Amino acid sequence: MQKRYRSFIKNIFSLAIIILFLVLFINTVKIDSTSYKEYKEVSYTVTYGDTLWSIAGEHIPPSEDKRIYIHEIKKINNLESSNLQIGQKLIILTEEE
Repeated sequence: MQKRYRSFIKNIFSLAIIILFLVLFINTVKIDSTSYKEYKEVSYTVTYGDTLWSIAGEHIPPSEDKRIYIHEIKKINNLESSNLQIGQKLIILTEEE
């Protein structure tokens, strides 16, 4: 009987730890819908010196994460690398006004 009780207490303790972890994790990844911005797709022609990082700097506010923007641009344009060619046409995202 005592072994069953200890096993039961262990299971309850484990469950409590898992629930605590989930609550803390969910609170850290909460999305603030008020900061969501609408973007539109526009055509962009790559010029000398352009990088995905510089393009991101021109088209999103400083408070936005450039890495996420660059990932989206690469995904939209089916780019496997960050290498760009002068004259290359890209679809980029800009803030809706």
